[in-house]
Amino acid sequence: MSKFDGITPRFCEAWERQDLEASLEFIHRDIVYSMFIPEDVVPFGGETRGKPAMTDRMKTILEQFAMVRFEPILFRKDGATEYMRVAYEFRHRMTGETIAGVMRIITRIDSGLIHDWKEFHDLEMVKAFMRLIAYKANEA
Repeated sequence: MSKFDGITPRFCEAWERQDLEASLEFIHRDIVYSMFIPEDVVPFGGETRGKPAMTDRMKTILEQFAMVRFEPILFRKDGATEYMRVAYEFRHRMTGETIAGVMRIITRIDSGLIHDWKEFHDLEMVKAFMRLIAYKANEA
């Protein structure tokens, strides 16, 4: 069980295990998921609406990346809003390259489920990583 009392940290525990079904148990059917990375940088960036589209996005992420770490390191709650920092490390399955950092996540909870998810990254770091894996994939 998470050291933080919230829905979002429990989602993170399941996601770190790469347990798609368990992760989806915390997702509202009408979720709005916003990853503030343009789709031209990562194909699963931008906004996704609805649980079926979110499921597809999560499957795509798991197909391309292994979760080495996805750990909440700071958490606070204000009513239905949860604020979190997550330390992450993802390994690109095709190239073996890893990216590690800290992202910020803000969620809104409705009926005990994540209804709105906003995810903030170091965009320049992500762009550089995506250039690296594109280069390495072309070498193969």
